[in-house]
Amino acid sequence: MNLDFLIDECLHRRLVDLAAARGHLAEHVVRLGLAGTPDGLIAGAAVGRGAVLVTNNRRDFRRIYARLPRHPGLAVIVPNGPLALQARLFEGLMIHLEDHAPADCLVEIDAAGAVTLEPWSAARSD
Repeated sequence: MNLDFLIDECLHRRLVDLAAARGHLAEHVVRLGLAGTPDGLIAGAAVGRGAVLVTNNRRDFRRIYARLPRHPGLAVIVPNGPLALQARLFEGLMIHLEDHAPADCLVEIDAAGAVTLEPWSAARSD
């Protein structure tokens, strides 16, 4: 499955190259001229382009995406760390998402590489 990612500014720009190497589309918020843009507008940009938003900003984006009726997916790399850690976790995230559709889901990967995927939108049943 080919995926489209929007990488948030809190993560390294090189993640775009890792996505491309696996045959996925990706853009970085900074490369799109959206650095410093409010989170709600970043979410809107991701949804508008049909992209899974990849971020480290768990708290704010979980709240925003919980109010959306539909979205392409929210992926959170839980620990913040150097490029090597981000790259390893993003690779694990992509491998998981290639087999599990992320639409309307919150996908999280922790420092150990464990991935969780759960329904996450205004339409979810609690």
